[in-house]
Amino acid sequence: MRNFTQAMLVLLVFLGSTISAVAQTYPSVNQPTQGYEVLSSILSATVPVGTTNDQKRYHKAISFTPMYSGTSYGVKHSLPFNIGITLSNRGNYPAYNNLTYLKEQGFVENDGFTFKVGQTLKPISTSGNETGGYDADDWNGAWMHSYVYIDGDHDGAFTISSPDDLYSECATSSATNKKPWYDDAPEFRLPTAIGTYRMRLKTEWNSTDPKGSSTLLSKGGMIADANITLVYPTINFVYRSSAVAVTANTENQICGENYSFTVTTKSSSYTIESVTVRCGEDLTNDEAASGTWQEFTLTSSGDTYTVPAAKFQGDMRITVKTVLNTDVDLIKQGKQVFRLKNLALTTSPYLKVAKSDVRNDGRYEIGDPILYHVDATTAQSNGASCLWRLIPTGTDQYYLRSQSLSVSEIKNGGDYPIKMGENGIPLYLYYNSNSGGYYGIASTNNTSTTNNHLYLHAVAYGMNNPDNWGKYVATQNGYYVTSWDVPSSSANSKWTFEAVDEIGITIGTSGYASVNYDFPVKFPAGVKVYKKALETATYIKLAEIPAGPDGCVSLPTGNAAFVAGTESESITLSILSDEPDAIDGGTGVSGTYLATTFNEGDAANIYGIAKVNDVVAFYKMRANTTIKQNKGYIESATNNAPRMELTFGEGETTGIESLLEDNSRRESIDTSVLYDLNGRRVLYPSRGIYVTAGGQRIFLK
Repeated sequence: MRNFTQAMLVLLVFLGSTISAVAQTYPSVNQPTQGYEVLSSILSATVPVGTTNDQKRYHKAISFTPMYSGTSYGVKHSLPFNIGITLSNRGNYPAYNNLTYLKEQGFVENDGFTFKVGQTLKPISTSGNETGGYDADDWNGAWMHSYVYIDGDHDGAFTISSPDDLYSECATSSATNKKPWYDDAPEFRLPTAIGTYRMRLKTEWNSTDPKGSSTLLSKGGMIADANITLVYPTINFVYRSSAVAVTANTENQICGENYSFTVTTKSSSYTIESVTVRCGEDLTNDEAASGTWQEFTLTSSGDTYTVPAAKFQGDMRITVKTVLNTDVDLIKQGKQVFRLKNLALTTSPYLKVAKSDVRNDGRYEIGDPILYHVDATTAQSNGASCLWRLIPTGTDQYYLRSQSLSVSEIKNGGDYPIKMGENGIPLYLYYNSNSGGYYGIASTNNTSTTNNHLYLHAVAYGMNNPDNWGKYVATQNGYYVTSWDVPSSSANSKWTFEAVDEIGITIGTSGYASVNYDFPVKFPAGVKVYKKALETATYIKLAEIPAGPDGCVSLPTGNAAFVAGTESESITLSILSDEPDAIDGGTGVSGTYLATTFNEGDAANIYGIAKVNDVVAFYKMRANTTIKQNKGYIESATNNAPRMELTFGEGETTGIESLLEDNSRRESIDTSVLYDLNGRRVLYPSRGIYVTAGGQRIFLK
C-alpha cells in the first residue's frame, strides 16, 4: 500500500435526536480497543470539563465526503458518536470511543463506512470557535489538529512509519507551528485493495502519535476508532445493443485510475452521437442533490474511450447514444420513419399533427386534425404525433402520413392550415443542395411559377401568439403550418428529414401499458405483450403474443396490444423498416392514434385496464373521458358492466376473486345497490351474479 503523508481534518456529526436506539445511560470509559494501543490515561478518562477554549472542544462524529480537486462525487458520510453531548454535560462522555463496541451496546447505529477502492475523500471543515462559525452537527470548539490513521497492512497497529499504513494529518501553514487551515483540509486517496480496515480519528494539538499524548485531554482532544470497508465500484453501460457493440471490463476496477473501453457501430446505418459518463453515488436519480454525482462527455481515440483517473471517483453509469443515419432512399420507399424539421424556425422546427383545440370559422373546426410545428422537447414527448412516413403513390409522388392520417388539403393562396385526413393528396419533393441540403414539399409538380403557394410553410403564429387578422388563433398545440411560396424564396418552406427508429412507453400504475402505432414496432426480448383471447359475461381473457426467433414480440402497423411490466418502468420499442408477420387472428384490441374523447353513447361498451382501489381489471369507460394518443382498449360487443375481470386463463383472475361465496367476506361489501351484468339496476335480486355500486362482483346463493 502506498505511503500517505497528506494532512486532513475530520468533522463530527451530532444526530442524537434522530437515533432512537441510543441507550439512556452514557457509555463507559475503558472501552475495549481491539488491540489498537491507546494511552491508558486517555482510555480511562472522560471529556475534560472547563471554561477555556481548549476545554470546550469535542467530537460528535467522523465525517467524509467523496471529493476530488474540490469537486464532489457524493454526499457527506458520517458516523455519529457521543450522542447527546453538550457543553454542560460533556464531562460524562469518554475521551476514547470504540464505535464497534458502542454499536454492540446500543449507543450508536453504525460503526463503519463503505467506500470504493482508490476513492478520494475530503474531510469536512471545522473552521470556527466555541461561539459559532463551525458546523455544529460535526464539531464543537475552536480549530484543532486532527489525524486519521488506517491499518493498511492489517497488523493490528497504526504505524505512521509503515509504507502500508495510511497516515494523514491536518494541513499546516508552516513546518514549525503546524497551524491548520481548516477551510483547505486536504483530500486523500483510500487504499486500492478491497476489504475492511480499522481506522482511527484523533484530535490533538501537534502530536502525530496514534495512541495519543499526555496533553491530549488538556487541549480538548479525543480518539475514535471505526471500520472502513472498501469495495469495487459498480460500472454499468446503457446502450442499444442493436446499434453498437461495447467491449469493456466492468469487474474489479479501481477508482483513481484511467478506465478505457471501446464502442463500435454494428452497421453504417448508425453514428455514435455521444458517450456520457455519470460518476458518483445514486446514479439513477436524475434529481439527486447537487454534488451527488458528476456527469461529463468523453471523446474517443479511434473506437476507444477513456475515463480519466481524476474523474473516476465512485460508481459509473456510461451512456452511449446513437443516431440513425437518414437514408432518403429508404424514406421514399416508406421504410424509414422520420421527424420533419423546418430550416428557418430553429426554436420550434418539428412537424406535428393534432386535433385543433380552437375554431376558426371557414378554415377549421375544433377537432379537425391539422399540422403544427413544435420545439424539440415537445416533439419528443408527443411521440408518434411528430413521427412521419412517406407512402409512395406514383412516380415521384408520396402521401405524407402520421397517426394513420395523410395531408389531405393544401389550399392555394396561403393563410390556410394544412388539414389531415384518411384520404391524402399526392405530394412532390423538391431537393436543393444549398444550406446543407433541404426539401420543398408541395402539392404541385409545377415549379415554373414562383407564387403558387402550395408548399408546406411554417409560420410564427400560434400558441399564445395569434396574428392580428384572425387567421391564426391562439392554440396550445403549437405554431401553425400553412401553404406559401416556393422553397427557393422562403426559408420557412424548407424542410429536412431526421430518421427515427425507436419510441418509448411507460408502464402505468396498473402494471400495464397499451400501444397502437401507425408503423411496425418490436419490443425488447423478455417483454410480455398481450392480445384479447376471449370475452365472457364476467371477464376478459388475454393471451400472450408469441415472440419471434429473436425472442422479441413484433407488432404490425395498426395492431393495438397490452404490455406488462412494473409501475413507472420505461420500455424502448424499435421501429421496424419492414412489416413483420401478421398476428394470428389479430389482436382483438382497438386503439387510438390521436387523443380521442368518447361521448356517452360511444363509451358504453369501451373498457381499459386500470387499477381502482388496488384492483386491476378492465373498467368501463366513463362518458366524455379522453383516451390518450396511441393507446389500446377493448370494445365489447355484448357487455355494459362497470368492470370486467382481467384473466389469463379460464376463470383465472389477476389475484382477485371475481365470485365471492364466502359470507364473511361478502358481509364487508355494500350490497344495498346491485346491477346485473348488463348494467341494469336490480331491486329484487335472486340467485346469481351481480355487480355492486362499488364495482365488485358477487354471487348470491
